[in-house]
Amino acid sequence: MTLSNDTVKVRISRALRERNTRVACLIFESIRTALDLLDEQSPVVIEALIEHAKDVQRTGYGVLKGPRHDVRQALIRYGQAALEAAQARERRLLEGITGEPDA
Repeated sequence: MTLSNDTVKVRISRALRERNTRVACLIFESIRTALDLLDEQSPVVIEALIEHAKDVQRTGYGVLKGPRHDVRQALIRYGQAALEAAQARERRLLEGITGEPDA
């Protein structure tokens, strides 16, 4: 079922009046954008981000507890997965250029 243009306008107008809705959209989009940006980085950039996050946690500057600690740990794990993907992407690119697998 397709909504009419007027219905869409009314729904959007109502949602935009609600601060909670605007904030929720900003939070969601910020997280999505950050993860998309991370996925596009080179391995060296991702490695630096992971090391920095671990250093911050280890040195006590920015020690987090509870759910925020869990989020940081999840982001580190996501970064590690993104690093593996970036390394594989880089290997495929190199193989495409040289014609030989990276040793």
